[in-house]
Amino acid sequence: MSNLLLGNFLPALIHYDENNAHEMRRRGCRAGKHLHVRHRQGHLFTLECSHTTQPGCIPVVNSNRPEVNLALGHRRLTDRHRVLSAVRRAQHQPAAAAGAEYVVPTLYVLNAAAITKPHAIQHLAAGLTAYEVDIAVITETHLKKKHADHSFAIDGYSLFRRDRQGRRGGGVAVHVKNVMSSDVWTCHADLAEYELLWILVKLNSHTFLTGAVYHPPKPMYQPSSMLDYIEASIDAVTGAYPSATVILAGDFNALDDSEIISRNALLSIIIVQLVVNISWTG
Repeated sequence: MSNLLLGNFLPALIHYDENNAHEMRRRGCRAGKHLHVRHRQGHLFTLECSHTTQPGCIPVVNSNRPEVNLALGHRRLTDRHRVLSAVRRAQHQPAAAAGAEYVVPTLYVLNAAAITKPHAIQHLAAGLTAYEVDIAVITETHLKKKHADHSFAIDGYSLFRRDRQGRRGGGVAVHVKNVMSSDVWTCHADLAEYELLWILVKLNSHTFLTGAVYHPPKPMYQPSSMLDYIEASIDAVTGAYPSATVILAGDFNALDDSEIISRNALLSIIIVQLVVNISWTG
């Protein structure tokens, strides 16, 4: 025999014998006595059966909830008070369109942990567009010779990269808006073992030299040699462009950034542990 129980508060609905109803003991329920009262008054469920004359009929349970207008997409029939308000958004003025006044370009620093991952470059492009970035410094690109530039190019930006040599992982890249004049600047004492890329950017009448640096947690060189190399590079930069603004950004990891600041008279403008380090002088 099949039984249909609703919430454990109704007796058996199939093959129910009214003559022996007094012998059946009603089972208890967690909801309490008020649900029995609501059921007897017809406020909880209505039972319908289109074949009441057939034995073993299974009743259909219909709820007495208020009807919903399907044309409204199951929305409430009564309007609710709107609690949202419009927020005015400040308009960003691109650095290149700011005129002759001294303007610092918008910087974006990211440890990508491989932009070779699926859809990574699309996510990066969306971030640069959303934040209206002028210069983006990307570390741990994981790019190698087999990776063509056009596969990682972003519309409206020029791509510059320095791949790690001899080992997997690592690498740095810089994306610069096309509206700004930019090119790679190479130090005379450049060494391929260090992941440091200098980009010369000219904005209006000002010159910016952006250094993208990545110091791995387990380098093949002594950290002190990296500090010496950065110092020598900045000396060469300031010697070639005395009035330029020098920006050093990237992921320093365990490299002592306070040592970099003291050696090169830089100013730390933002530090986010294990993600971003930016220093500059001007």
